[in-house]
Amino acid sequence: MSDTHIVIVGTGAEARIAADIFTAMDIVVLGYLETDRERNIRDLNDINVFAHYEDEEASVVLKDKNIQFFVASGEIENRIKFFEKVAKGAKRPSTNALHPMSWRSPYSAIGFGNLFNAASVVNPNSVIGDMNFFHSGVTVETDVTIGNYCNFNSGVKIGANVQIEDEVFIGTGAVIHPGIKIGKGCLIGAGSVVLKSVEAGKRVFGNPAQVL
Repeated sequence: MSDTHIVIVGTGAEARIAADIFTAMDIVVLGYLETDRERNIRDLNDINVFAHYEDEEASVVLKDKNIQFFVASGEIENRIKFFEKVAKGAKRPSTNALHPMSWRSPYSAIGFGNLFNAASVVNPNSVIGDMNFFHSGVTVETDVTIGNYCNFNSGVKIGANVQIEDEVFIGTGAVIHPGIKIGKGCLIGAGSVVLKSVEAGKRVFGNPAQVL
């Protein structure tokens, strides 16, 4: 069992996934921090929800240098907001949630606060930024560059030499063909096959993918 202890920020589906990943890593999850004052959840899967993330109690816990935190929000806008608030108080970045059944080449570079669920793969010479979520079965081929705060749903395939900018959402089973660029804030629909570059802020769907 690792000596590291984790506090998870959030109580949604991604928070429960993160808790399962940290458990598989033999890391103790001390509890969750709620992000919605309208919710009144006391525990999730027998793990305590002990404070709102903006409360003084949360601040005291997060300042403990022996405790790491992980921001687990599926909504990109909220992930940015929660991280900026918590990191300011904790004075350190979010840790990575790395499922033991995921794989990242030692010749790739990974930032902080990322989630890699089971069967996700990052191949050599790829550069992954910060606070990205890679769900089950995502494959990142060689020489790919990914920015910050992106979501990759289950089964996404990213071809070689692809560049993905910040805050991109790619739906389940989508395929990004080699050598193209996905601009900041794009949404790629589930099952889409993207054959050409997509400008920032666009929404594309279909096979082949077309701008909505």
